[in-house]
Amino acid sequence: SGKEFVVEGKTTFEHITPYSKAISPEIIIEVDVGDVFSPKITLENLLIDKKNIPKEFVKERFIDAVVASNTLPLLVVDCSELLAQGILSKDDVRDGKINVDYKVRVETKKYPSLSKDDVGSMDDLKKFARYGELIDPEKSFTVRIYDGAHPIIKHIAKIFSEGSNNPLTIAEACYSFSHRVIEYDITSKVPAVPTMVARGNGKCIDYANLMTALLIECGIPAKVQAGPAGRNNQKEGAHAWVEFLLPLKDGSFQWVLSDPTWGDDAKERNKYLVSNEYSAEF
Repeated sequence: SGKEFVVEGKTTFEHITPYSKAISPEIIIEVDVGDVFSPKITLENLLIDKKNIPKEFVKERFIDAVVASNTLPLLVVDCSELLAQGILSKDDVRDGKINVDYKVRVETKKYPSLSKDDVGSMDDLKKFARYGELIDPEKSFTVRIYDGAHPIIKHIAKIFSEGSNNPLTIAEACYSFSHRVIEYDITSKVPAVPTMVARGNGKCIDYANLMTALLIECGIPAKVQAGPAGRNNQKEGAHAWVEFLLPLKDGSFQWVLSDPTWGDDAKERNKYLVSNEYSAEF
């Protein structure tokens, strides 16, 4: 299991123009939850200029970071809607400045261990609401960064994706391939993925880049995550790994962690394909 904690914050917004069509009347509050992965946040209360805002007027959004950051939770409030409902008055926003106080409960968890029997098919994965966006080279920042459309990556991914209709089986092939072609080298400079494949050495970010590029080219949404990490309740410093999306047989979807670097040790290989080793407190 993970942990729960409460985050309280204050912020001030200026130049709020809820009557203007040219400027968005939304205020977007970034919730600083620290170094945790894919948190669930629950709003406990939100005050605008000391007025309590009903929870139904506060939306929760997340930014799924692609590189060197974790998921960023956002609270979004539409000031024009609050005015229309009489929750705020014109006097509250007359000077274009409002003060916001918020309190949220954050829940984190260790990632689940999954078997191939728990996972749906590639057809099930394609039912995910943002599926097309996450694997589209024209829309996916990840695909452009890691050059997944390069002929080398496309050829390897084609072999893996044609071999199975189970996303976890395909992910395992991508995971294992990174071990076969990369020899760990902490001094490595970060190259484009095809260059790194040809060169054959790299560090954690290179393992993660390669696995991510292959997964996306196979049709599995994936992203590189980076930050502090640790094993056995011990911090090990800066690290990079992979998150990828799986469809579960109960109809839900789950982002899971995978670490091709730590899994490069033959004794640890099965442990880090879908890892629950990461503790949210890191």
